Amino acid sequence: MFHACKSLLFSAGYVEKSHECLIAAIEELFVDRGLLPPAIVSDLRRAKTAREAADYGLTYGKASANGTVREAEQIFDIVSGYLTGAMWSAKVAVAGTIFDIVSGYLTGEGFETPSP
Repeated sequence: MFHACKSLLFSAGYVEKSHECLIAAIEELFVDRGLLPPAIVSDLRRAKTAREAADYGLTYGKASANGTVREAEQIFDIVSGYLTGAMWSAKVAVAGTIFDIVSGYLTGEGFETPSP
């Protein structure tokens, strides 16, 4: 689940520093722009909470695990579709925006930037 979403960030030119950063970036770069369904963010938060409870609070259960597995499969399907081109035009739009931001910064710093 988290690795699938890491691949989304990587495809947009980003690398996360923590699970919380990953969730925030997915929400801002993909969900808030309408590229992916909002359920991804709530599923990621729920999975993070369940993992932390199991790792640190020693609370876990079969129902929670089964729910997380189902949500992970759904997220994997959505991300796979996105990365294999089902949403290619949206991906290009995100990449174009990122290019514009970075090239604007570099130009302001005196660097020449190539065209996309």
